Amino acid sequence: MNRFEEALENSNLAIEKNPEVNLYFSVKAFILLAMNRFGESLESCFQTNLQDPTSYFIKAYTLHLMNRFEEALDNYNLAIEKTPEDSIYYIGKGLRKYGLYLAATLQKMNRYEEALDNNNLAIEKNPDDSNYFNNKAVTLQKMNRYEEALENYNLAIEKNPEDSRYFNNKAVTLQKMNRYEEALENYNLAIEKNPDDSKNMDDILAETLQKMNRYEEALKNLILAIKKNPEDSDILANTLCNLNRFEEALENYNFAIQKNPEDSRYFNNKGLTETLQKMNRQEEALEIQNLAIEKNPEDSGYYCHKGSIKNC
Repeated sequence: MNRFEEALENSNLAIEKNPEVNLYFSVKAFILLAMNRFGESLESCFQTNLQDPTSYFIKAYTLHLMNRFEEALDNYNLAIEKTPEDSIYYIGKGLRKYGLYLAATLQKMNRYEEALDNNNLAIEKNPDDSNYFNNKAVTLQKMNRYEEALENYNLAIEKNPEDSRYFNNKAVTLQKMNRYEEALENYNLAIEKNPDDSKNMDDILAETLQKMNRYEEALKNLILAIKKNPEDSDILANTLCNLNRFEEALENYNFAIQKNPEDSRYFNNKGLTETLQKMNRQEEALEIQNLAIEKNPEDSGYYCHKGSIKNC
């Protein structure tokens, strides 16, 4: 029996002995949520006291994970209505906090202004929590308000300079602003703060190095990333292509396709078709692009890409 199953068994025993205690149903719902048993988690929420904001919050997060965003939003609003002074519900409604318990509902719905409003409410109610400034910064980044995003990342770092996530997120924004040296500096700081999490940063760091035309360094980082996560082989292939190592690049593009045969993006990879063209394999490049279109005929960009291959 794994730890989740054991925890679930104990929560059921607690409910059996004290079915009137609302907390036990909430705990059970959280455990089921962690086990990805979303339907049962919702059922456990329904068995709780409907005046309890925690029930609405758990239900909202579960619905978010089920991509039922409108219903999730309704339940966040109910959680806020029941406990208007609790900033955790505002941040949950606004943007996902790093961890299990909060949902990026408004952001998933591309309702960034509302997400930002709710982040601001959370900050007003708890101005010392660095997470809220980080969350606000991520929302601003999604809105392409990069300078404001940087300001809020800096505030988050000022409040908690040991959290590697803030440096990593700041680096992403700097990269989008083409400020690659600063981005690189922040990626390195993120890795320094949390070397155990570097597997999530190697490929992003390599992408920044590529944009700086530092391909050999990018390659070293990507090889590290591939060892930790073979799914990144298409990114490695792009770097190999830039180094004119076409056979190796093609091998890695093919590996990525084998791992994701139904994902049209791997067929539509410009690096793959450019590699084939540089190897004078124009017909194969067109065949690959036709497969991308076959798998996703609704994306107009795929047809444009095909046209660019034909015109070469």
